[in-house]
Amino acid sequence: MFENKSEINNKTYTCIDLEGIAYLWIPPKKRTNRLLITAHGARLTGKKFLIQTDHDIHFYSRDRYSVADPGIDNFFKGKATPTESFKLGQRCYDYDLSKYTNSERNTSHNKSNETYGLINKLITEDYEADALSQLQTLGNASYPPQVTADLVALLNKKMIFEPMSILTIRNRRTRLSTSLSQVLKTLERNGFHYDNVDCLFCRNNTWTGIASTISSTFNMKRGRFTDSVPVKAEF
Repeated sequence: MFENKSEINNKTYTCIDLEGIAYLWIPPKKRTNRLLITAHGARLTGKKFLIQTDHDIHFYSRDRYSVADPGIDNFFKGKATPTESFKLGQRCYDYDLSKYTNSERNTSHNKSNETYGLINKLITEDYEADALSQLQTLGNASYPPQVTADLVALLNKKMIFEPMSILTIRNRRTRLSTSLSQVLKTLERNGFHYDNVDCLFCRNNTWTGIASTISSTFNMKRGRFTDSVPVKAEF
């Protein structure tokens, strides 16, 4: 159960507190070059920021659109195609970010079963060792040849899988949200650099957010500013 910062200090969870604004979850075996930011997002103003660090920022919905959560497990273990990407020297809208991940005590932040416990499991699992163990067990099984071949192919993918780091936004009593630019600056200030930053959050502005809420409430086909992410876990 994840309820407070003391669990980080006690090593119950493998994440780092980033200056009180976010938790950074890093695979224990190695530092990865890819980061997933999972959050509630919105574009509240027309403010843009200049990307001054050499990394690619990827979005999975169009600007002014929300994103249908594909499930963090699917996104983490699958291969999604970005809708839009930004690079060093380009300007990007500065999205407002707030907490999305549930704790066991508070399950009101999302309805997609994204929890700190699930993220911790994704980060800490030894995919290579688990795949090798399953391959050994498979050698003693008596499946049809095609079934065995399919399982071997799946486990080979698992064995070479490289997990990404995950960043989750914190809620504080004096500050319920932060911004994308602030998150990126905080990462760099603390010595964390990622070549690729996957932004799995909504990009609605005020009006498209209201329109989407109304159309969803009344089950209307028009007025829904939502993009889906066609991705599925590969193993």
